[in-house]
Amino acid sequence: MVGPVIKLNPMFAVPFGEVRLASCERLNRELETLFLARENDEHRNPTPSHIPQQETFESRFNLFMWPEACVQELRGFILDAVAHMVLQTTTLRPEDMARMKFHNHTWFHVSRYAGSFIAHNHPLASWSAVYCVRAGEAAPDHPDSGVL
Repeated sequence: MVGPVIKLNPMFAVPFGEVRLASCERLNRELETLFLARENDEHRNPTPSHIPQQETFESRFNLFMWPEACVQELRGFILDAVAHMVLQTTTLRPEDMARMKFHNHTWFHVSRYAGSFIAHNHPLASWSAVYCVRAGEAAPDHPDSGVL
């Protein structure tokens, strides 16, 4: 079937950046220990936007408000990476960024074997970031396991 000729304009292109934290082993161990300790009802998101899988835990959206040093180190890394991404993909200058205030919802997931998250979006979010503490194990019978 031959259809109309469509002119595509990349007006709404979404940049996807990737940065890795060097020497992250200590931080990842501390975060993993903390997250596993808080994988409980006290820290569970009471109003998820979807029906969560049994294998996936989602915390409340207040992670960066936690006082633990490892969380604040992660916060600094993530917000710095987002700021650099904004500077690289916009016409903003560093002095413009210095006047900005970042508002964020931050949380952690624990995905057990074969756990995954449904495709979703973050409405009204200008930027989204993901930090993986540990990759986990591949699940041969679940090909989307571990895919971001």
